[in-house]
Amino acid sequence: MKKLYFLLLLILAAGITASALPAKMAKMKKVALQEAASTAPVALEATDITETGFTANWEPVSGVEGYACFVYSKFVAPKTDDYVVLNESFNLVNRGSVVEPYYPDDTYVDISGGDFDFTYTPNWSILEPSFVQGMVGGVIYSPYIDLTNDGGKYTVELTVQGYASQEILVSAVGSEDQELTARLTNTGENVISFDFTNGIHDTYFIIVDNGFPDDTEGNYSNGYAAYIDNVAVIQHLEAGDELLQLVDLNDYIDGSETSCRFDDMAYRYDATTLYYDFYGAIPEEDPYDPGFYNYIYTDFSNLVEVKLLSGVTDAAAVDASAPIEYFTLQGVRVAQPAAGGVYIRRQGTAVDKIAVR
Repeated sequence: MKKLYFLLLLILAAGITASALPAKMAKMKKVALQEAASTAPVALEATDITETGFTANWEPVSGVEGYACFVYSKFVAPKTDDYVVLNESFNLVNRGSVVEPYYPDDTYVDISGGDFDFTYTPNWSILEPSFVQGMVGGVIYSPYIDLTNDGGKYTVELTVQGYASQEILVSAVGSEDQELTARLTNTGENVISFDFTNGIHDTYFIIVDNGFPDDTEGNYSNGYAAYIDNVAVIQHLEAGDELLQLVDLNDYIDGSETSCRFDDMAYRYDATTLYYDFYGAIPEEDPYDPGFYNYIYTDFSNLVEVKLLSGVTDAAAVDASAPIEYFTLQGVRVAQPAAGGVYIRRQGTAVDKIAVR
């Protein structure tokens, strides 16, 4: 439910109809206005927890058209230092070349799954995408990032393959909109940094190749695209600061729903303790432009902790005080297993098979 004003303008300028767009983009037909709704949403405890997923639950919010639910892992800073809180290399991009970039048929693509599983971190997308091995081009949208630490200050560092004098714009959406630009000094690889101060719980930014502002005659308007090779977000953390790192999300849940299932989360990696929260979007028709809507966004809900199951080991640990029982393979209980035999061992709810030597 990213609130991208100029995205709608670009789509309409290109003459693309809502019916030709993916569902996520078609929803951008409604103009977004971020405000705090009066009703704070309440997240409930997770249910149906397994080794790979869970169901997030919440209390319904009156008037909500849709919900967005987010899943995180948590990082706690072990010492005071500057940390790379997000890093994406795009090394999974395996299509296109500098001589012949790959241009998908779709105007807007999610590059963190599906046909374009090109990232190590979730929730990246591109408008007017193009791909070169290990790099991406187009209007690039970052994931939501928790940047509330250090008073909302953070740095976006880009490694860019481009041309001298080319301009790169980064537009960051947080407590306020902030835009910064930088010129490339080399033809080839450039590392450029942008310092922002608008970090919030769901910050995101947009990377745009602005071309050559000094090229008034249009000599470099075609064939001189910049490609992003790496994106790093850096923030200063004090020892003990907590950082929520996005694992998964569903940002278009119908307003009639009060739960959402998350399973087999590709970006969970080895995290077994997860967290989730959500917000709702309440539409209000624009009195000066019937058919268009402003959205009132609720605050984020409370944060709920979820501990995934981890199989037999966890089950046995729960019943560690229970007596151990042994049975033959025919189900006959024995006081002690004999050497050379194979037995069923039961302790509380944990059952396994053992061979006694």
